[in-house]
Amino acid sequence: KAEEEEAARKKAEEEEAARQKAEEEEAARKKAEEEEAARKKAEEEADRRKAKEDEEALKKAKSPRPKVGFAIAEKEESPRASNGGESGPSESSRRAKVAYEDKENKESNDVKLVVQKPRPGTGPQSKLTDLDGQEVKLLTPTTNIVRSRARPTGRRRPPTRVAAKERLAQQEERKQEEEERRKKRMEEARQKSQALERVKSQKFRENKVKTAAAVMTADEREERREKAKKDFLKRSTSMKKNNFVGKKLTPRGPPMGGVNMAELNSKMKEKKSVGKGLPYKLYQCKGKRRIRVVLVDTKVESLNEGDVFILDMIKVLYVWHGARHTPLKKAKGVEITVRLKNVERKNAKIVNLFSRGDEDDDSEFWQALGGDFSSKKQVKPAEPRGNDIIFEKDLDEKTNLYRVLEMDDNYDDEEDDEGSSGSAIRSGSSGSVIHGGKYFALEEVDGKLIQSMLDKRFAYVLDCPPGEGFAWIGKESPQPMRQAAMTHLREIYSDRPSYCVISRVVSGGESIFFKEKFSNWADNTPMSGGQKKTGFSFGRKKKAKVVAKLDVTKLYQFHPPEENMVDEGQGEVERWMLVGKTLQEETPEFPKNHFWSGESYNILYTWMKGNAFRYIIYYWQGRECHKQDKGQAALLIGDVVKVVKSRNGEPVQERVVEQKETMHFHMIFKERFVVHRGKQPALKDLPLSGTALYHVRGFHGLADTIKAVEVPLDISVFSPQDAYILHTPQEQWVWHGSGSTRECQDRAMKLATEIRTVRRTSHKGEPIVVRQGKELVAFWKALGNTISFAPVSHLKRPVQLRMFYCSSTSGSFAVKEVFNFAQEDLSPESVFIVDAVNEVYVWKGPWAPESDEQEAMKVAVEYVEKAFDGRLQSTPVKKITGGKEPAKFAVLFHAWRGHVSDGDDAVDVGALVKELSRTYTYADLTSGNYPKGLDKTRLESYMNDEEFTKVFDMNKEQFYELPLWIRTQKRQDVGLY
Repeated sequence: KAEEEEAARKKAEEEEAARQKAEEEEAARKKAEEEEAARKKAEEEADRRKAKEDEEALKKAKSPRPKVGFAIAEKEESPRASNGGESGPSESSRRAKVAYEDKENKESNDVKLVVQKPRPGTGPQSKLTDLDGQEVKLLTPTTNIVRSRARPTGRRRPPTRVAAKERLAQQEERKQEEEERRKKRMEEARQKSQALERVKSQKFRENKVKTAAAVMTADEREERREKAKKDFLKRSTSMKKNNFVGKKLTPRGPPMGGVNMAELNSKMKEKKSVGKGLPYKLYQCKGKRRIRVVLVDTKVESLNEGDVFILDMIKVLYVWHGARHTPLKKAKGVEITVRLKNVERKNAKIVNLFSRGDEDDDSEFWQALGGDFSSKKQVKPAEPRGNDIIFEKDLDEKTNLYRVLEMDDNYDDEEDDEGSSGSAIRSGSSGSVIHGGKYFALEEVDGKLIQSMLDKRFAYVLDCPPGEGFAWIGKESPQPMRQAAMTHLREIYSDRPSYCVISRVVSGGESIFFKEKFSNWADNTPMSGGQKKTGFSFGRKKKAKVVAKLDVTKLYQFHPPEENMVDEGQGEVERWMLVGKTLQEETPEFPKNHFWSGESYNILYTWMKGNAFRYIIYYWQGRECHKQDKGQAALLIGDVVKVVKSRNGEPVQERVVEQKETMHFHMIFKERFVVHRGKQPALKDLPLSGTALYHVRGFHGLADTIKAVEVPLDISVFSPQDAYILHTPQEQWVWHGSGSTRECQDRAMKLATEIRTVRRTSHKGEPIVVRQGKELVAFWKALGNTISFAPVSHLKRPVQLRMFYCSSTSGSFAVKEVFNFAQEDLSPESVFIVDAVNEVYVWKGPWAPESDEQEAMKVAVEYVEKAFDGRLQSTPVKKITGGKEPAKFAVLFHAWRGHVSDGDDAVDVGALVKELSRTYTYADLTSGNYPKGLDKTRLESYMNDEEFTKVFDMNKEQFYELPLWIRTQKRQDVGLY
């Protein structure tokens, strides 16, 4: 055993030694390889460095070296001369070398002197002569000449202390100069920005001045129309006298600038006429597998006996069938004409003509083709069947789709695109198109035409030879790219036949003929414009529709929609009010942030985006405004559109109803939005007198949506969640509810000050603040000594109020939350659930269906039972009928108007659901001994299964599989209908 252990130990040691040796050899090999690689890399680096040095030396050898000349500087006459005071040059004259560089002009005699100034008061005055003995003037009379030689570039004199100081001084000077240039650039940018702002302000003021001319009264319009008639008659009489009638007037000679206006106008007309086409269009339906619809020339020679043709005459659509047409071509012709009639040619007449004998003898059809019925002899015979397949292949090869791409500024049209990804760039006859300072070219999109090729971020050009061209505009494509697409399309069709048509289609509004070019367009309009009708199928059982059960827990997820804000409300506001049957612009003195509920207003909001003005037209309608006035104001919005177009703008229109305003609409009035009751007074009648009460609230606690709305003097609908402003001729009060937020209280103070601008009061300073439960006697006196708050103690702390709309109009019962709800949302045909946390209400309109009411009650009970927000499962659920709302329900809405029930007629929904959910006997149902609320059209469903089978001789599943009319007959037979 010991020997075995010893042998095993030795074997292990040998294996360990062998392993270590192998590792050391591997490490040594790797190290040798790394050293060899490093050596080779160093040698290569040395070779590159040496080659570089040789190249630099060769360049220096070839470069011209500066010339060196000599000049003699002689001392002038000096009292210290050793020759006894004789004048002239002495032996003590010293020779100095002076380096000079020849100028570009070799004939120049200029000499560059390298001199050094001596210290003040030392050194004699000197003369300097060149090699020819001519005297050279020194820079200063006391300048000593020093030697200067042209040294080799490689050698460098070590810098002295003085030179180092000079270098530092030069660096400091350069830094200062750079700092001055930077400051100068910033100052120029600031001045340009100020100048641009001045131009924008001036332009905005000019646009406002144009407003008065754009919006005119009816008398002014009539006067302008009469004046235009007189001017026209005057001009026509003058032309008749001078025999100008019927003559073509052309300018004589080129105008200023040397531009021939006649030639320019003709080019513009040619450009506009490209792709106009003929008055009537003729389409050919041809193909084998997939019938193609192509535009052809509108003439008799285009017809042939083997295809189907569609003649579009706007009000009449002719379908001409050749004698040897195929069923697929006939079906395509019928489909296109029916879709045209349903979508693009409303009330158009469809006429089918067949080339059999005299069946196509229609004079209007043949005249539109430029002939008569006798011209039928010119119709070509049918082509062989194989030509249809050749036609499809040929058409697919010629049809091209191009994407409009923005190119770099240095893009060259003739540049070879071998390095591209395989798509060709087409730039048209005149190269890349420039729009908005950018270059745009066409990139061909390869592959079969399918809808997914079109990207909404780009514009596309679809060339369908020989007759049709389309410019498809994506919704998110920039404006210069859209213009470039049309420019490219006009260039492509500039040399096409006159019957060719080009058109511009927008994403989502494509024409029928554009969709036909794609093989799988998803939203093709059906021929009948609706669903296919099917008859009865006896003996065939229909599958019951499976309706997903409503998940009540999802109703606790609060996700209000985010509004797309164009800006923060920093633009300009102009407002028009309906006066009679015309719009009248309000004067700048009138407060534009004050609205009256009995009026309709058109508001023009202008803001800057980039370097351009943008416009939004809001037409606000008050809840007390008459329907006729609302419609009149909406019709006259065209006058405001004219104002915008006179400023070269395109407005966006948006309808706004009182209590349903958007956040952006609130923000443009900068926290001073006030709504008064009644009609708007004249400016001379302001400020108003009398007592008024205003309800202050916002949407879901958002501070930007808080506004003040005037309400009747009724304290019974005071909401502890909000603030109120009581304005009297003597005093002004602000009441803070115990559940109101800090933002609401602060905004109420600002709005109270704003109300003073239109209402008279002798109160000075800040409004008097009173809190709920600590009101003063004078406050109750101002309200008429009425102290009757609604019993809403559960609202004395901030809670999140919510409302849900319940409906089964879509075929299944659905519940949807209503954000920013108001009293106007309570439709008499609907059912709503209002959640006040500690109480839940089911509001039923007078005309709402009972089935929706029952489902809404069940959802409300389940909503409370499955709540996980901390409320009690015993939270009461009450049912309220429209028109009988109690005060505790009215306080949940902003500025409630209308009747409020004195008592509490709410019904306990929990007990009612239990009554409606239990079963009843056949005797109770036939005698009417059942609670109100059961569905009378399905009384049999409230019986138990055993009694149901006994009464109808079948179970419930078999009963509800029967047709409706049979079920109704059986109910009548047993007295349950």
